[in-house]
Amino acid sequence: MQSKNEQLLSQFKDFLLQGEQLSPENNDAIEKASKQIDLYQLFSELFALKTEVKKDARQQKETVAHFTRILDTLQNSNNQLTQELGKAEKQRENAIIQAKKDLLEGIIDLNDRLEATLISMEHFKPPFMERKASREFHKGIQQGLAMTLRRIEQLLNSHDITPVETIGKAVNPHTMRVTELREEAKQPDGIVLEEIRRGYLHQSKLFRLAEVVANKHHNNEKEIHLNAK
Repeated sequence: MQSKNEQLLSQFKDFLLQGEQLSPENNDAIEKASKQIDLYQLFSELFALKTEVKKDARQQKETVAHFTRILDTLQNSNNQLTQELGKAEKQRENAIIQAKKDLLEGIIDLNDRLEATLISMEHFKPPFMERKASREFHKGIQQGLAMTLRRIEQLLNSHDITPVETIGKAVNPHTMRVTELREEAKQPDGIVLEEIRRGYLHQSKLFRLAEVVANKHHNNEKEIHLNAK
């Protein structure tokens, strides 16, 4: 199959041969042959241009499709990375919250022990012979413990940890656990008489249940649940 150039050369050769065979007087024939060659070249160029346009359009379409696939891949990768970062951030926040909770629970437990120690010292009475000599010593320890407890209270307050009010309040099962019942006729049923272990709230939400002693009259049918440990 002859190429485009070869076809044009062949046509041009035929045109020259036709020109040699025609006499100078036969101008119409020469003009007709020239027009045929010109039209052929025109159609050939148009065909070639159409082919090039189709080729360029196809290449552009393939290029656009290629970049579209790349963009989709990058978008999917970005979405996946965003999700992974979100999960990692959530895990980090949960780890911080849990670590903070464990630390605050440890501080509260230390506070309970120091309070128990202070109460014991306040009720301690040294022997008669040693009372005068040890009075200042015990007083200094008590003052030190009281200062430490105030500092712990300030620390807990700075983390939005506040104690649950119990004494003289009605039993609230959402914030209190009744570990013991006692009867005091002058006090209404369901009132907290004593606090065994202090409860705490964190930002108005329960952090630790309070353990309390509740009042209950035996002649009253109102039920108070006793929740032992």
